[in-house]
Amino acid sequence: MNEQRRYPRYKIDGMPIYGKVLRPAEVQVHNISLGGAHITIKKKLDVGSEYILHLLHGGQELMPIKGVVLWEKLEGHLTNDLGERVPVYSVGIEFKDVITSKGSDLLSFIEEAASDFTLRLKGLRVKFHVPEKVILQYPENYTVKTVSMGGMLIETMEEFPVEGKFPMGITFPGESEHIKFLCRVASCLPIENEYPKHFDVGIEFIDLQDKDRTVLEQFISSVEQT
Repeated sequence: MNEQRRYPRYKIDGMPIYGKVLRPAEVQVHNISLGGAHITIKKKLDVGSEYILHLLHGGQELMPIKGVVLWEKLEGHLTNDLGERVPVYSVGIEFKDVITSKGSDLLSFIEEAASDFTLRLKGLRVKFHVPEKVILQYPENYTVKTVSMGGMLIETMEEFPVEGKFPMGITFPGESEHIKFLCRVASCLPIENEYPKHFDVGIEFIDLQDKDRTVLEQFISSVEQT
């Protein structure tokens, strides 16, 4: 990672530095309404947790909608391109904060994208079969192993696509707020002799705001003095 070559890297030994990254997963929508959606996804979600659905229509994203998982059940398994068997889950999601301008946007999306009406009402019970692409963002935790002003090395349980870009955040010891930034994945290598599988992921910081850069500089300065 070029940025890390330009800046000194510091090992984080024994410091509780963790972060979250928003990962995308394509989902299949079985029905959708102003109240929520029934989807299937190749990723286990947490009942009671909040996720973000991104609705895409005509190749463009219309809106992000927050939703809470009400229920989840294992539907079965399928084989991916690598020959691995992966689970498929059926999930019920309740939308949050859609009784605003987003509510009318969502209704317009449903009416334009729907091809097979199962019920047509103007209330929360209106449901359609929607073939459009929908992306769900889910948070994944990671551990910081080294850090610099240009990027960091993290450890994760899921593989990252090299050159992929993701929104991320880190919370440093003694800080109540976490810094937020967009990252570029510079490298992703499996860690040998670890089960279940973990990965070392090289991250480059991009779009780091000035206030967040100041927090990062202060943390690195404190590490230099130890």
